Amino acid sequence: MDLTAVILAAGKGTRMQSSIPKVLHEIAGMPMLGHVLNLTDEIGIRAPTVIVGHGAQNVKAYVKSKKKDAHCIVQKDQLGTANALECAKHTLTNYDGNLIILYGDVPFIKKKTIEAMIEKVRLGADLAVLSFHTDNPKNYGRVIVGKDNNISEIVEEKETTALQKKINTCNAGIYCGSSKLIFSVLENCTNKNNNNEFYLTDIVKVLSDKGYKCQLVLSNFEETQGINSKKELASAEIYFQNQLREKFFNSGVTLIDPKTIYFSYDTIIGRDTIIRPNVIFGPSVKIESNVEILSFSHLEGCTIAPGSKIGPFARIRPETYIAENVKIGNFVEIKKTTLKAGAKASHLAYIGDAEIGSSANIGAGTIFCNFDGVFKHSTQIGENAFIGSNSSLVAPINIGSNSLIGSGSVITKDVPDNALATSRIIQKNKKNIGKRILEKLRNMKK
Repeated sequence: MDLTAVILAAGKGTRMQSSIPKVLHEIAGMPMLGHVLNLTDEIGIRAPTVIVGHGAQNVKAYVKSKKKDAHCIVQKDQLGTANALECAKHTLTNYDGNLIILYGDVPFIKKKTIEAMIEKVRLGADLAVLSFHTDNPKNYGRVIVGKDNNISEIVEEKETTALQKKINTCNAGIYCGSSKLIFSVLENCTNKNNNNEFYLTDIVKVLSDKGYKCQLVLSNFEETQGINSKKELASAEIYFQNQLREKFFNSGVTLIDPKTIYFSYDTIIGRDTIIRPNVIFGPSVKIESNVEILSFSHLEGCTIAPGSKIGPFARIRPETYIAENVKIGNFVEIKKTTLKAGAKASHLAYIGDAEIGSSANIGAGTIFCNFDGVFKHSTQIGENAFIGSNSSLVAPINIGSNSLIGSGSVITKDVPDNALATSRIIQKNKKNIGKRILEKLRNMKK
């Protein structure tokens, strides 16, 4: 079945109380609109049409960064959902296939749900309408089912009668059907309602009155929820995180206290990995099998190979690769660095723009001085090298294999293989001077 999509993403999102366009608010590290664009990839849609409005430039920039072949069309005036879809009519004039209508603030629709809608159309429905049941239907459009189990109309909350308010089958706003058929009836949508808006829901009654079959596809509330406020965004985050936690449990990952562990939409974790409480995964993290991530660690943009142990209180930043059996301890920050097999940085270090050889040991308090205020410079450390505690390595610098850096050194020159390097001011002990200084300071304090 030939299929394309129109994503309605023009809304201002007043209830968000934010200068950020509503559809760009993030769930699990990705804008809501990104989740919807991912769905179009999953169902094989190459070039969806995105209707933008509020914050159009920012929304368009995001769409193009994620899906270059997408079409972005500006809805100049916010006149309702039917008007928003009308904006795509010119782009799809010559399109003869089926159309799925999605929303940029409804991020959790699943591939199997869209497939069920497509199948409904394939079996003879002219329009498939996604709906859900709820015990609290207030604020949702009610789906009115007529004869032969076909939908006769959808009535928005403000337009419902007392009897219709009792209906608990609600409209999710997602539709699938012939593109030409849908656009042919858009002109029949009016703004003669309490909001003075052109409701897309009107197409259901128009089609039904003309004898077309509009049929129900049921989903659940969680999948179909639209996000309109910061509170709803927080609830959506919890829902999605629970989905991810379930996925990792089912793939053999141990989550010690799952409610305290937060993943990104694209987190990858191998089996037999253990994640301790209060760990946060930013985007683009790949954890392979048999890894242990200790509490209060924060990871983003990194890959960690089997057998490694990270944390507690470690920060692993983008472009970092940690090889097999590496130990990264508490209060170690790493950025844009490769640590080869068996390397160690057990505590209190900053490592940036570096390559650390296998079995090298980075002592406590070591700082990689990689930034001169304008440029970043690299540090190369050979295998089995030992960097003594409280050392500063001033890049660009190359420290050879099996070399030893004395504690407290400031290293500014390359160190050859097998060498000892120290750089310290000579210690001088002056008798009784310390006592006199302390006494003077104490007197000043009185």
